[in-house]
Amino acid sequence: MDLQFGSIEITTKIGCPVACSYCPQDKTTGAYKGERMMSMETMLKCLDKIPITTNVLGHVVPRLEFSGFCEPFANPNCAEMVLAGYNKGFTNITLYTTLRGAKMEDLEKIKHIPWAFFSLHLPDKEGMIQVKVDDEYLKMFRFCMENMKDVCFFAYGTVKDEVWDIIKDYDINKIYWNTVIHSRAGNVDSVKPVERKSGHIRCMSSQGMALNHNILLPNGDVSICCMDFGLKNIVGNLLTDSYESLFRSDAHNKVVAGMYVDSMDSMCRICDYAVPNDAN
Repeated sequence: MDLQFGSIEITTKIGCPVACSYCPQDKTTGAYKGERMMSMETMLKCLDKIPITTNVLGHVVPRLEFSGFCEPFANPNCAEMVLAGYNKGFTNITLYTTLRGAKMEDLEKIKHIPWAFFSLHLPDKEGMIQVKVDDEYLKMFRFCMENMKDVCFFAYGTVKDEVWDIIKDYDINKIYWNTVIHSRAGNVDSVKPVERKSGHIRCMSSQGMALNHNILLPNGDVSICCMDFGLKNIVGNLLTDSYESLFRSDAHNKVVAGMYVDSMDSMCRICDYAVPNDAN
């Protein structure tokens, strides 16, 4: 197990209310079994299993990410969970949000966090992201721009004018944008997967073959990565298993083997983040 650049994503709830048109929520809700709202008790028990260290770049790892398969603020305790994780020593921390479900008091509670980055998913004119842009939303959005460290954006359509009017007040050349919609390794029915990749492949997102960018679910299960919306690759459960055992499990080893053996069926073969093993 190599923690040098690992992360654990917290899925605070199963069943995302934002219902983005490019997100395969039906795959997750159909496959999942157990408690659907992450409890503080479950999160803390699971985090207790995860060793914290510092990598060669001086970053605390694994990174704690509030994202996974749902809008984090769909859980009303999201801000408290962020604080609890940070106070346990997970100081390398990120959050991806549309702000749906957030309240100004939530943002006030977490504005002091030294975010690795704070990612805002922007509402678009095409309606791909289901977020109501009213006075309260705009107030929270401007608050994030002014108070959160290292804001970045995901924008998959034409950004709504009211939001753009706020963004353009800032130096957007210093803000990272992501505008590419992909198939989530074949899970989004409306998006054509990339051409199947052959030979020995590795993952750009999970430090090669380590596959240590994992997703914690409300029932304690851990999915291999953020492409596994169908939950076909559960590598263990942190309520009952050690963190180290996740990377020795049969499920984990099967995914790794599928990156070596071309004939094995693997979602990695049609994933945007997979590259030839010898690629730079």
